[in-house]
Amino acid sequence: MQDTDHDTPAPLFMHDDRWPTFAIADAAREAFGAGDLALNRFKGLAQQRLIHAAVSAPRARVAARFGPDGIASAKVLGALLDLGIFNRDVMAAASLALHSWGVVGTWKPGDPGPIPTNKPAHLEGVPGTNYPIRAALMGTAKGEWWVLALDVYRSDQTGEFRRTAVVYDMEAGKPPEPEMPGEFLPHVSATVMLTPLLLPLLRLFAKPRGN
Repeated sequence: MQDTDHDTPAPLFMHDDRWPTFAIADAAREAFGAGDLALNRFKGLAQQRLIHAAVSAPRARVAARFGPDGIASAKVLGALLDLGIFNRDVMAAASLALHSWGVVGTWKPGDPGPIPTNKPAHLEGVPGTNYPIRAALMGTAKGEWWVLALDVYRSDQTGEFRRTAVVYDMEAGKPPEPEMPGEFLPHVSATVMLTPLLLPLLRLFAKPRGN
């Protein structure tokens, strides 16, 4: 279980595999279309570490490159922006859910605690499914229907908010919800249908590497 207050470990995204990679301008075009607004939106997500490069650019020696999973994450987070969701904590929870198996969210010492959920058993040992957005891309290619579920809870005593997020295959079902302290009541829920967003990206796998 991970907390949105902590960074996802960098090695998770430092993969060197056979997935194609794209320069940032090309990646932005695939995610949001042509133009400066699209490029700036993509760059903004990357600068906030909400999306991650397949090839990093240490000390600017090499230009960062993004794989289909990075482009897919940008499209999903862009859908939230299109809905007017600009809250940094909500966006961070969504980003973490795209890159971490199980329900992610914020808990504090003394809480009943989250219900841990692991990677779905049918994906154990399947290459390329080390985190959910990759599994969602592969599942989309097989006709599966993947979603991102966001839930916001509000304390009826202090007004404090807590957030949870999870990515899952609808056929497998939504993982168990974490147990919140009794004062936290459901406030807002949102579901992003990933499969329609990801379908157009499947053609990226037909492109030569490095384009």
